[in-house]
Amino acid sequence: MKTTHFSWLFLTLLFQISLLCVLASGQCLESQRNLLLQFKQSSTFDSSLSTKLVQWNQTTEDCCNWQGVTCNKTTGHVIGLDLNNEGITSEINSSSTLFRLQFLGRLNLASNSFNGTEIPSGLFNLTSLVYLNLSNSFSGQVPNVFSRMEKLVVLDLSYSYSLKIETPKLSIILQNLTQLAELYLDTVNMSSQGSDWSRAISSSLPNLRILSLTNCQITGPIDPSFGKLQFLSVIKLDGNNLNSPFPESFANLSSLTFLSLHSCNFSGVFPKRIFQIQTLQTLRVSYNELLKGSLPEFPRNGSLRELFLYNTNFSGGIPGSIGDLAMLYEIDFSQSNFSGRIPQSMANLTQLVRLSFAYNKFSGIIPPFGKSKNLTYIDLSNNQLSGPIPSTHFEGIDNLVHIDLSFNLFNGSIPSSLFAFPSLQNFLLHFNHFDGLLSNFSSASSSQLETLTLSSNKLNGPIPASIFDLKKLKSLSVSYNNLSGTLQLERFQKLENLYSLDLSHNRLSITTSLNNSNTSLLPEPYVLPKLSSLDLHSNHLTGKIPIPPDIYDYADYSSNNFSSSIPPDIGYNISAAYFFSASRNNLTGTIPESICNAVNLVVLDLSNNIFRGKIPPCLLQKGKVLEVLNLGNNNLTGNISGTFVKECGPRNHWPNLQIIDIASNQFTDKVPQNWFVNWTGMMDGKNDAQLKVDYLSTSENYLDTVTVTVKGLQIELVKILTIFNTIDISNNMLEGDVPAMFGQLRWLRLLNLSHNAFTNSIPASLGNLKQLEALDMSVNKLGGTIPTELASLNFLSFLNLSYNQLTGRIPTASQFYTFEEGSFRGNKGLCGNPLNISCVEAERKPSSGSEYEQYSSDKIQWEMISAEIGFSVGLGIVVMPLFFYTRWRRYYYEHVDRALSKILHILSQERRNQGQRRGNGTQARRGRM
Repeated sequence: MKTTHFSWLFLTLLFQISLLCVLASGQCLESQRNLLLQFKQSSTFDSSLSTKLVQWNQTTEDCCNWQGVTCNKTTGHVIGLDLNNEGITSEINSSSTLFRLQFLGRLNLASNSFNGTEIPSGLFNLTSLVYLNLSNSFSGQVPNVFSRMEKLVVLDLSYSYSLKIETPKLSIILQNLTQLAELYLDTVNMSSQGSDWSRAISSSLPNLRILSLTNCQITGPIDPSFGKLQFLSVIKLDGNNLNSPFPESFANLSSLTFLSLHSCNFSGVFPKRIFQIQTLQTLRVSYNELLKGSLPEFPRNGSLRELFLYNTNFSGGIPGSIGDLAMLYEIDFSQSNFSGRIPQSMANLTQLVRLSFAYNKFSGIIPPFGKSKNLTYIDLSNNQLSGPIPSTHFEGIDNLVHIDLSFNLFNGSIPSSLFAFPSLQNFLLHFNHFDGLLSNFSSASSSQLETLTLSSNKLNGPIPASIFDLKKLKSLSVSYNNLSGTLQLERFQKLENLYSLDLSHNRLSITTSLNNSNTSLLPEPYVLPKLSSLDLHSNHLTGKIPIPPDIYDYADYSSNNFSSSIPPDIGYNISAAYFFSASRNNLTGTIPESICNAVNLVVLDLSNNIFRGKIPPCLLQKGKVLEVLNLGNNNLTGNISGTFVKECGPRNHWPNLQIIDIASNQFTDKVPQNWFVNWTGMMDGKNDAQLKVDYLSTSENYLDTVTVTVKGLQIELVKILTIFNTIDISNNMLEGDVPAMFGQLRWLRLLNLSHNAFTNSIPASLGNLKQLEALDMSVNKLGGTIPTELASLNFLSFLNLSYNQLTGRIPTASQFYTFEEGSFRGNKGLCGNPLNISCVEAERKPSSGSEYEQYSSDKIQWEMISAEIGFSVGLGIVVMPLFFYTRWRRYYYEHVDRALSKILHILSQERRNQGQRRGNGTQARRGRM
């Protein structure tokens, strides 16, 4: 017995020694190693990307030590293979040695490019798989290769953009995967599944915990059985057009922690019970514009950490219980319909990092955020928030990077402490009622501030000197305030990172220490840094125009008192700019030829100055993208035929032109018949959908204004729509025939040829201008009859043909009944309504020369503003952009109200002047009697 026992112990010890020897010599079985080497040899891969395959070689016998390989330590079988992002480009066919690794439990082939092949059917042999990741690798139809993988827990086919599930259906593919806990099919095309996908998942995957089906082209409604998946914790369905009411069944998912349904086109009412799921940490239902809902009382000590409801139709107020969500760190309710006051209890959200309530209807004062020490981002813009901002409200938030309080009703002074945050980069306070002096910036030299917008407030006094110590400042806007005092422009040279500067609509004057003899003049143009955009318009600036070395986008010097000539090299400084305006100044000299180097100009406005000489011919040759050219009200001269056609050819200029104004200059000669042959921007129209939002530029900072003459009034158009196609060549010395080719500009809205010397008849081709709303041909020498074709212009709501030599009957069409007598007076041969002169019985008396001369020496009185042009232009310029374009709404209140008040003031002044002239005329007649 003892001998037997000893023998047994000896054999056991011998076995253990043998096992240790095996383990010491390597765990990898030779058969497994050979299969891996054969797979490598049959694969084509990028050795510069590979970190695993590239290191497999025969000299390293233990394959279990190879990168990406995991072995069973006892048996030596390969049980895990991770070849993620190895740059494999060759096809994996069903006979690959990879599928002979029958003990594989984990396989990751993600982010390779298997030569556009389908998922290989050889996977059918890997019945031990628990984890399978084929994401971003294969294409084609997903085959039914998973039916024998009954142990599979994780299946990831996501982000293979050419994969689709069509035949077999999803229900067949998933039918035996009862242990599956995680399913990732993001971007797999499942459009053919309709709404059956939800029933297939809920009936086949009872243990599902994570479901990710973003951008799969699935539709709704979601089957109510979804609510029975008791283990379901994460749902991601973003970017699918489910187009159905929000599923009530989601409120039954008691294990839910993450719910993301971004951009799913849900409608109906969002179930309040979902907010009260105790386990819920993330809720994202943003960009569901038709989804209604309101916030309930939140559970005490709830788990919510992220709450995204932006761009939905949620409404009502925020309950005070939101302050009980102690774990909440990101909340975004922007672009919804919330209203009421922001609860003061939000001051208790100590974990808050990001907060956005922009574009709602919140009112009242804001809560203090001093306890939220981790707060980095605050956006409360575009609400109705009011009151002063106490300096203590943001005290101690040293990580704050972004503050946006713009477009509200805040008042009082701006606390200097708001400029002292050590990490602050963006500070936006524009469009409020802040007043008082602008405080100095403490610690300006160490400030991280990059964007500062204080425009459209009531700030006064000088710009503080410390602003020039903000070394990292990139964008500064203080426009539309009452800032005054002298401005030393050379100080901006210290701001080496500045690319956008807007000082417009203040009462600033300029000075420079470089010029001691006259502090109102600039000795050199280059006193500013390189800028992307520069806006100095509507100030009291005088002297030379300060042109930076480069302006990349936008420059506006209009409405000042600059009195120099334009620097001869201006074109090189604005060679990349799309907008340049120096209108309404006292600029002299000629337009320099270098302007032709500004080949990207979309808008060029030099109107209302004292420029003389000719338009540079090269401007006509190189202005390929020009859409607005305004040179009106100068002293420019030249033969219009030679200037616009002979020197550059009829087909070389302005294919995109929308507005041209060369009125009130001294151009002579006949208007060339083929001048307009290449103005396709006025010939080729756009459909209604395009017109709603089609602007002359899509730049975020495009705040341009262009002044055009409409009904005798100079109107400043802000953010011009391309539907406002305009030609104004009035008040020159032009003669000859009115070009018949005007009739080809079928999208023209306003045509002003008045105060010239045009002769012969009105072209019948003008009847083709079906979009024309205003036509002025007054004070010329036009003869013949009024073409009946003009009666077909249904949008024509203003017409002035007065003081010509027209004859015959005024057309009797209903359109002409809307025009008053002033539209036709001064034509001794005209008869019929509205002149109340019978064409049969009455003999008209010739108009006296003195009457004609008196009229032609005055500015035209446009007395009638009809409902049609008010509706058409008003809808196109104001209402449609307000409805369809968010940014337009922001500018409406400031710009349109100002423009309307200006127009009304001019109209009332014109009426007073007209009444005074009539009164003087009556007294004179009485004196003669």
